[in-house]
Amino acid sequence: MAAGTFEPSHEREYYAIRNAAGLIDISPLFKYDVFGPEAHRLINKVVTRDLSTFAAGQIKYSPWCDEGGKIIDDGTFWRLGDDTYRITAADPNLRWLQDCGFGMKAEVIDRSHDLPALALQGPNSKRILSRVFSRDLINGIGYYQLGHGHFVTSAGASAEATVTRTGYTGDLGYEIWVDAQHAESLWDVLAEAGNDYGMLPTGIVALLDVSDNVTLYVQCHFLFHRVTFLLES
Repeated sequence: MAAGTFEPSHEREYYAIRNAAGLIDISPLFKYDVFGPEAHRLINKVVTRDLSTFAAGQIKYSPWCDEGGKIIDDGTFWRLGDDTYRITAADPNLRWLQDCGFGMKAEVIDRSHDLPALALQGPNSKRILSRVFSRDLINGIGYYQLGHGHFVTSAGASAEATVTRTGYTGDLGYEIWVDAQHAESLWDVLAEAGNDYGMLPTGIVALLDVSDNVTLYVQCHFLFHRVTFLLES
């Protein structure tokens, strides 16, 4: 379970995301790897968008529904290779995904407990990450794309990580995914790198507040353009 807040109130954490950067433990997300000759068929079956042009290294967001069209959950879909994908979700979906793949040459495994992740969100996130990973790696990761790199742990060892340019804040942000043995060290390294950039450890309460505001903005933006279209028609 991730921390709700690190401060007496979540307001400082909220404004850190908006004006500097927030470091958030998103390890409680559920993660599933899907692989096999028909992995793409399974992925394309469960989502509500066409992933036929889904290229390796890309990430897509999508909800997924039951047979009646009711939304079950939403999350990100990564294409790690030709026949390998990763799904992140807020709620457990392993059994449902396995049922959807029944009879297909595809396997779904649960990576939730061995793949911790941290989100670094806010306008200073790129500067901070460039102090931990190679600048070329961070500059080369486009929106909703992923890259693989190494960082130096607090013990001075080299550790591998996957960096994705994703997040739920509507701001510049990244998510970093590592093996469980390197999770605490990654937090320490990022916390130290963010000291000069106003970064704060941030809990889930502030993250939810930010994401709710983004959702409200998108809905209002859509409604404004819809009304304008109707008036001009």
